[in-house]
Amino acid sequence: MRPGRIQGLALDWDGTLADTHQARHHAQARSPYHVELPAPRDRHAGLPIPDLIALLPKPVPAAQVRTPSSQLLLRHLQSGRLRPIPITLALPRQARTASLPCAIASRARRPLATAGLSALGLLNAFQAIVTAEDVAPGKPAPEVYLQAAHRIGVPAPHCPSVDDAPAGIDAARAARMDVPTLTRDQSALIRPETGAGTP
Repeated sequence: MRPGRIQGLALDWDGTLADTHQARHHAQARSPYHVELPAPRDRHAGLPIPDLIALLPKPVPAAQVRTPSSQLLLRHLQSGRLRPIPITLALPRQARTASLPCAIASRARRPLATAGLSALGLLNAFQAIVTAEDVAPGKPAPEVYLQAAHRIGVPAPHCPSVDDAPAGIDAARAARMDVPTLTRDQSALIRPETGAGTP
């Protein structure tokens, strides 16, 4: 990211501001069909349930997995057990200090995104929250990031994003955004192109 060019910030939330991958995986596996969807932290991380179901060798009704899984995940988000990721959790607060507007750009459904942000105490830290209900198609298409930048009045090339999942990184790149992302151990932000740590 080039100093002086940053006018705003767009963040994914699910897996970026808080570690939700394992909770999502458990919620999906406990659906009535007991399907074993691809495990988190692989190349499928961040994909919504319908996309994951499409990868199964035997098709199952998406709604009968998505609805109970979403209910289980919502209860987890409201339980007080959500584990924040400190390095990214600090970003919206730093942006506020610098008077930079922030947006959420998520493939999650709005109730899940807002519940997660509320649990983190960040619901009021964002001037825009763009979720699955707002744009189609989802990541890796760039629309969710383009819409997030538009809603905070910032040209996409001047609005860096942070995302943890391959589809999200591809979406932000397609939107012409700088895209630092989390290392696997969640201890630092790196630029995937170079592996260099962010300043």
